[in-house]
Amino acid sequence: MTVLNNHRRERFVQGLSAGETATAAGFSERGAAQSAQRLLKKAEIRSRKAELEERVAFTSIAGQIVDRQYRMALYQHVAERLQRSIAARAEASKG
Repeated sequence: MTVLNNHRRERFVQGLSAGETATAAGFSERGAAQSAQRLLKKAEIRSRKAELEERVAFTSIAGQIVDRQYRMALYQHVAERLQRSIAARAEASKG
């Protein structure tokens, strides 16, 4: 799904993903809760919200993968240095 045509509704959905209230999207403070409930009943709003949440989850997972790959490379480097050190000490103790 693409960005919602109604700018205010799009801001509302993006605000939900960011943990903001309906007032941040321009809804009046008095009717924000009612507006939010009404909007969340609409299929296009729920669909866009799910899309944004999926995107956030994907970005988070991708970041975790990169972080784990970095740590694995670091651990591999440390392990190789230890193996070389052990081999050098074993060689030195022989002769």
